[in-house]
Amino acid sequence: MKAALLVNGQLIPGSFRTQPANAQDSAVKIIEGFAAVCHELLTDYDSTCRKLDDRDRVRIGLAVPGPFDYREGIALLKDVGKYESLYGCRSVTCSARSSGFWARVKQISC
Repeated sequence: MKAALLVNGQLIPGSFRTQPANAQDSAVKIIEGFAAVCHELLTDYDSTCRKLDDRDRVRIGLAVPGPFDYREGIALLKDVGKYESLYGCRSVTCSARSSGFWARVKQISC
């Protein structure tokens, strides 16, 4: 998995991350891995740069292999040898809290 943080349209130096994505795992575990890297990026920014606030435009880029039906937002990963448990996934419901950047996957619709 590869990820990077952008704040207010600027790529944050040193925010690029590469780590195993456990692509053969369950859909929940894969999405939890994505959430974990997001948490890490936000926590690192918060501790090394400054506290984020509601005025900040925060974006996290994740490199995820395709194919996808981008219009419908559906993963079509089939017979590619990885991320196959995400096949047909349309939506992810997370519980989250803004302070502390915590998120937990509650439901995935596949």
